[in-house]
Amino acid sequence: MDDDLLGLVLWNKGYKVAYVPVRAGIHFEGLSTSKPGIGLYYGYRASTARIDILKTKFFVFRVLYIVRRLMGYPFLSIIDYKNRERYLEILKGVKDGLKFAKSIENEVGILDLNKAPYVPVNIMDAIIEYVYPWKKHKKVNFDMLRQPEPY
Repeated sequence: MDDDLLGLVLWNKGYKVAYVPVRAGIHFEGLSTSKPGIGLYYGYRASTARIDILKTKFFVFRVLYIVRRLMGYPFLSIIDYKNRERYLEILKGVKDGLKFAKSIENEVGILDLNKAPYVPVNIMDAIIEYVYPWKKHKKVNFDMLRQPEPY
């Protein structure tokens, strides 16, 4: 389990968690696993599990995200045959990520981020960030955080 997902699981259980997204080391792909490209698998497994298990106000979009991955990578493996193994490795990560999300859900339930402090984002900004991930986005700072409304 990735450290950020572990933190969210603990936070959802009521623990206080501080996550500092600072790179603290250098990762050499394949050195610990002896299989080059395995980092790609683990990255897609973790991000797919995270998308499937986190409840946010954009929770409904998770289905589009997952369907795009489940349908897109098999299609890419057909049209871009040179990278077929790479796309199939990604697809395996996506499928295993969905299984991983189900096991997390069985153990701790859906992780509800609607209870967390947040930075307000309008729907168009979210769609633009999804469609154009390479575009530079606004930096977030502590003063932008808002507390959720009580239920």
